Amino acid sequence: MKYVVLILCTLVLTACGGGDGSSPATVTTPTPVATLTQVTTYQNADLTGEIFNTQVADLNGDGLEDVVVSGWANEPATYTNAIHGKVPVRILIQQTNGTLSDQTDALLGVGNNMIYGSQRIIIADFDGDGKLDIFLGGFQDSPALSHALSANTTTSVMFWNNGATFTRYDFPDLVWAHAVCIGDINGNGLPSIVMGAQSGFSSNIYINNGGRNFTLTHTAQWIASGGQCSIIRDNASGHVAIISGETDYNQLAGYDGVIQIFDSNLNFISIAGLPGSEDPNNYNPHIHDIVNIINVDLNNDGLMDLVLTDNATDNSNGVFTALINQGNFVFVNQTSTYFPTQTNNYYFQYYTRSLTVNGSLAIYVDNVGANWNFSTLPDLWVLTNGAFQPSMQTQMSADIGNYVQPTLYKDSGGSLHLLLIQNNINNFTFYTKPV
Repeated sequence: MKYVVLILCTLVLTACGGGDGSSPATVTTPTPVATLTQVTTYQNADLTGEIFNTQVADLNGDGLEDVVVSGWANEPATYTNAIHGKVPVRILIQQTNGTLSDQTDALLGVGNNMIYGSQRIIIADFDGDGKLDIFLGGFQDSPALSHALSANTTTSVMFWNNGATFTRYDFPDLVWAHAVCIGDINGNGLPSIVMGAQSGFSSNIYINNGGRNFTLTHTAQWIASGGQCSIIRDNASGHVAIISGETDYNQLAGYDGVIQIFDSNLNFISIAGLPGSEDPNNYNPHIHDIVNIINVDLNNDGLMDLVLTDNATDNSNGVFTALINQGNFVFVNQTSTYFPTQTNNYYFQYYTRSLTVNGSLAIYVDNVGANWNFSTLPDLWVLTNGAFQPSMQTQMSADIGNYVQPTLYKDSGGSLHLLLIQNNINNFTFYTKPV
């Protein structure tokens, strides 16, 4: 049901955020629009709404964090076209004053940014040339749900970073990339791409051969119909773990999240349930809805641990789950240690990131507050004395507009800024604001 909720979020959101892990923050004085810096504005070419997703990275190597914006079309019920509407990819480059500048046309070429949709943006150096590329796994969604629920719907896109410009490459294969994650699967040091398919269908995997060349392969093991996946490689054995939520397909009875082990040739070895995702109902209905998996070393032992954002039963009762890596792909649940003050009333969206704030590890989450309270911004959880504490309880006033996908990025001095997207029916305006 995530796609239904996300559509509601886009249409009715006052400020898509909240859930600060404590009692609701006191509402501050309304912030006038004049304090925001406008980045760009446009109307969707197909006159459809949009579901947004974003990602942050230094695309041009100047030491400043930039933002890529993508998403997929949210057509009205009256939309009758056989295929979904296209939506634009936007590349926003940070300026020296901390604001963002829309440089999409200059970097991609005029009119070269329209895609049929993506739910996840992956930014990484896929060709090993030291420059960050942009991968958008093909995805479409409602209202023409029958299109989205087939095994194959649309193509993925890679924007190869040449330095001053990007070269677009459209993969020929039709996919439904609800979940997307990357990792070194075959030990060549380059990130391969895993795309989770619809329930019961084989998952699509692009093995990275280098030289901007991929080989499409599949695994009969089903990987995450919804949300995110994660890849961890054990260099000693060469084995690879693909970690994902299950949400709506009973692959391992009693769990809504799994870790699947493969060898470097993607031969399946074993499967185990993720601690903290136990489901005695066996998916009728499912208890957990894991939408994000954040790889981060919580205890500084050199092993990648996991922070899950779990929307639970889709009723704004989601939780954080902290899983500590014991080695050999074994994890233990230490949520009570790392999130002792969480209030278990969140609804998480698809933008998260881990970062350092004032020398401390922090996690930023784009989530909606308790009881569908859309009045608060997302929260920055900072690891303090061995536990995460919410630290950003800034609120935006409802009279400013309808903001979606608040995205956190740093300026050259390390200060934090937000990218805010104003959704006015089919017109979209982007603003930046210092936190």
